[in-house]
Amino acid sequence: MIKHQTSLKYQMRKIQKADNRGFPVRDNIIFFKLPYGSREELQINSEKQIKAMINADKLHKWKGFQRLNISIADMWSEQVLVPFADFIVSRLRDVQSFKLICNDYRSINGGVVEQFVQRITKHMGHLTEFQLIFSYQREIKDPHVKSIIRQIVRNLPYLELLTIRFDGCPYVTKESFDAFGYYTRRNLPRVKKLNLSFGEKNIPHFKFNFDTLFPSLQSLHLNLSYCSNTTDKDLTIFASNVLTKLHSIEEMILQLRCFWTITDKGMQGFSSYLSQNPTLKRLKIDFYGWRAITDEGLNSFAKEICRKSVNLKDFNVQFGDCYLLADSGIVSLAEEIGTHLKSLEKLHLDFSRSPHQEIHTSDNSIRTVAAAISQHSKSLKSIELSFSGCHKVTTKGLEYLIQQITKNIKKLEYVRLYFRRCPLISEECIEQIKNKFAAHPNVDFKIEWSIDFNDKMLNQQQ
Repeated sequence: MIKHQTSLKYQMRKIQKADNRGFPVRDNIIFFKLPYGSREELQINSEKQIKAMINADKLHKWKGFQRLNISIADMWSEQVLVPFADFIVSRLRDVQSFKLICNDYRSINGGVVEQFVQRITKHMGHLTEFQLIFSYQREIKDPHVKSIIRQIVRNLPYLELLTIRFDGCPYVTKESFDAFGYYTRRNLPRVKKLNLSFGEKNIPHFKFNFDTLFPSLQSLHLNLSYCSNTTDKDLTIFASNVLTKLHSIEEMILQLRCFWTITDKGMQGFSSYLSQNPTLKRLKIDFYGWRAITDEGLNSFAKEICRKSVNLKDFNVQFGDCYLLADSGIVSLAEEIGTHLKSLEKLHLDFSRSPHQEIHTSDNSIRTVAAAISQHSKSLKSIELSFSGCHKVTTKGLEYLIQQITKNIKKLEYVRLYFRRCPLISEECIEQIKNKFAAHPNVDFKIEWSIDFNDKMLNQQQ
């Protein structure tokens, strides 16, 4: 326990109340111990808190806080910004981790954000974690983001975790992503975890290889969703520069929703580069809304990934609303998983479909997935499957799946099954499944089922 902790609590006198999470509160300031050690986090949620902190400056010794988490929207005026930034850099010198979140729909001036980041980075060059997360801001634009990136790279050489996310910001484009590559050239060699999101328009023509920019990278999270104008060539170039030969990579999360024009050729090129990461242990990719890929594209993805990334322990791929996929592609993926991913502990597959789409998925897919699960029954701990909207799936297919899942049920910890809008599955079958898992309270189990889109969903959880 850090030395200042007891005296700090006495200086706060008696704590009269606690917030709804049970953390002690005084003057709207929240203090709480992190579960993994003696380091403490200071969490700021309102302008009122900021003023209370500054007014209490002479009463409290602001030492020992190693994590600063700011999640507010009403502080973005210059009148609040200047004293708060000065307070942070002068009083919170022990902070190693800085996190700023703004998910508010109210517009925030990009220039103010730029000023704030500049003040923080200039005087806190010792930071090892830096996270900026903004959503749906119309006043933040490429010039602001470029300046922010420049300040981060110039002033924070010891970063190990870096998050820069501008989700749904319409005037943040691929120019910011390209600028990120330009400014980070060999300037952030210590970064192990990287989380990036820059707008929703076109995938960037990234000109720098991530393996040289981030030689220590272990975890990569990219959100490129809704870049709907991306071509096969764009995707292949991006994958060749960003997603290949990352020598230390263990985890990769790629949000690639609604790449509507990508065909089997693009999927093949993407998969061939992505598979050149043999150290990968956790892979999550969201292909939701890839309307132009067929079984041939899924087959190439399955062979490239499963045969070359054999050390995968967590495999999560989502093909929701990829309505050209049929049994053939799903069977191919399931067979490759069963044959090659020997270390698999977590499996999440999503082949759900929207109402009124033509469905080509039947019990053949369910049975092959079940067989793959059976091959890994001794190692699998977590299973999540979604075939919602696949109205050709029947009671027999689901019963066979449950039979294979429960072969080694003592090992299982988590099971989620989604069969909404599957009219050929009987309610009696759902009740039997519920009773079967009720006898095993060690499993966090949930199944969702309904007959059609308008019916009330039957949601059973044990």
